[in-house]
Amino acid sequence: MLRAGGSARAVVYALLQAGWQVCVAARRLEQAQALCQAISTRVEALALDAAMLSRLTEERRVELLVNATPLGMGRQAGESPLPQGMRLPGMAFVYDLVYNPPETALLQAARNAGLGCANGLGMLVEQARLAFKLWTGCEVEREVMNRAVTQ
Repeated sequence: MLRAGGSARAVVYALLQAGWQVCVAARRLEQAQALCQAISTRVEALALDAAMLSRLTEERRVELLVNATPLGMGRQAGESPLPQGMRLPGMAFVYDLVYNPPETALLQAARNAGLGCANGLGMLVEQARLAFKLWTGCEVEREVMNRAVTQ
């Protein structure tokens, strides 16, 4: 997990519920540590720097890399959350919570490395479906929401 804010907290919680082993990397180590302490002792906090993350990917089999930073969208479009000089883990699926633009620098790097990847549009759609059901009591088909956000 790259970053330790609110979106990261939600994803870390969901991953833990699904049985994943999770590491949280943030520019400010104390922020990652605070998230880990708040959620579970099973989560490891790391500094978001190339040396630390490269060592992690050498020592462990990283299967999923999730970006929960704003890098790649808005004024930061074209930027990658990966520290300079860090390579993507060789077998990981890359999930970028950013959905606008649909193809971020991180996703382009993943595709160039031959890795599977996805943007956050699916998560946005699922959040919208759940919110709609909570507010109205009615369920909306996933495809209807997909069309609404892609047209």
